[in-house]
Amino acid sequence: MSEKSEIVKLTSAEIAALWTSYMNINVVICFMAHFLETCDDPDILAILKESNQLARKHETELEQLFTKEKIVIPTGFKVEKHVVSHAPKLFSDVFYIQSVLQMSQFGVATHTANLTISAREDIRKMFKKFIDDIR
Repeated sequence: MSEKSEIVKLTSAEIAALWTSYMNINVVICFMAHFLETCDDPDILAILKESNQLARKHETELEQLFTKEKIVIPTGFKVEKHVVSHAPKLFSDVFYIQSVLQMSQFGVATHTANLTISAREDIRKMFKKFIDDIR
């Protein structure tokens, strides 16, 4: 008897977790766009750049998964549409770094919750990787 490889579809909980993660990451990228444009402290700027690169990497991974699974990529938030370029600085650099800390903590918490509700191994591995990336 030969084993046939069966494609396991995403559960509704997994799809919801992926969409929510994508939307959250889009918001982070929008915040980072303003923060990067207006940050004065070089040490904080380095952390902002790293955080932005990580968010963009996760965004790309999610988009690739949506495409592979033939799921519509959420419209999400886009820097070009939702961030006013060259706007005056709204907050201090200390606020920026505190915001990154809060966003990171929120990311770890939500990715952990998403990992626990995911049935498919590849989705669990992705959320685990997202958690490891943030730490």
